[in-house]
Amino acid sequence: LAFQYIQEVCQNYDIDGIELDFFRHLSYLRSVSFGGEASNRERNGISQLMHRIRTMTEEEGLRRGRPILITIRVPDDAEYSRLVGLDVERWMKEGLVDVVMGSGYFQLKPWENLVALGKKHGVPVYAGFSEPRVAGEDKRFKRGSVESYRGRASRAWQAGVDGIYIFNVYNASADFLSEIGNPE
Repeated sequence: LAFQYIQEVCQNYDIDGIELDFFRHLSYLRSVSFGGEASNRERNGISQLMHRIRTMTEEEGLRRGRPILITIRVPDDAEYSRLVGLDVERWMKEGLVDVVMGSGYFQLKPWENLVALGKKHGVPVYAGFSEPRVAGEDKRFKRGSVESYRGRASRAWQAGVDGIYIFNVYNASADFLSEIGNPE
């Protein structure tokens, strides 16, 4: 069913790409939902879906004369992703994704880790920043502040990311949006 939704969009709309948001809710597998780790069989099932999606986007891209890119939004740690069923490194290695966005409401590893993995497989990596979900932040921990976004973006650029990805920020005139798009 997920494949059919994606296929319908790719066949019927003039899009440049699709974003597969695997981070939004990380419980895709029963084993993981009940506190376990994904099995090889489960990981392979999701990877087979990724192969189907890539094959279809390639066919549709050839038909229309322009590629359809695949981006994924996943946790910033490939091993953690693997444990929950998302074999991000395999997808990079097998050319199934065009851009990886390490994102979420939390950061597990330094950006250098995901950047190195992307460079190893020739896949651009974006640092993803979501709006904070911490209630009652005091002045010291204001993750939604302009200064926080600037600092996090600066740190990500220093780590070698290829871009910055913003998730769930609905104020298009927010000052930081015009400031964090490049290292300068």
